[in-house]
Amino acid sequence: MSNLKDIAATALDTLGAHQTGAALAISGDPAKAATVRTLLERVLSHVYAAHHQGAQQAAENRELATSDELRETLRMGVEANHSQAARLEDVFKAFGLSAVAVPDQAMAGIKADNQAANEEFAADTLALDLTLIESGQVAAHFYIAQYGAMLSYAQLLRNADAAALLERTIEETRLVAANFTRLAHKLIVSA
Repeated sequence: MSNLKDIAATALDTLGAHQTGAALAISGDPAKAATVRTLLERVLSHVYAAHHQGAQQAAENRELATSDELRETLRMGVEANHSQAARLEDVFKAFGLSAVAVPDQAMAGIKADNQAANEEFAADTLALDLTLIESGQVAAHFYIAQYGAMLSYAQLLRNADAAALLERTIEETRLVAANFTRLAHKLIVSA
């Protein structure tokens, strides 16, 4: 076990050194900084829209859920999407940008797959609830990946305020994913 801890510590040290080096490289090269900023703006705009898309899908899924606990989880998911979209508005401001939503094709794909699964399993309440959970997990992991990219960009651009906001959402979303997993196991055991 200590070997794994040593490997993880070394990896984190290496990552920190690379991140510091990359931030220094960006601060000394306006073209690199502009590229990172452009990428950040793109992801911000897409994820901002994705939260609105995700809130709509979570609300639709809430109506289909047969488990009371899943309905409550999805209700909280709608609220979390709205809250996180509002937090992204603060990230936009931290970079001196206006909040702009650009429809996200990845979230559109997640929604389309979710809707197809909902139709496929409509007659089986356990399968339907589990596929609603799966779709929530897919969306959560999409957000974690996108927020991870934005966090890296914010750190490279040395915007600590934006980075703190993004880290907060990553942690919240990890808890959401874990809650979905716990709920799926609970539904399977109690079925």
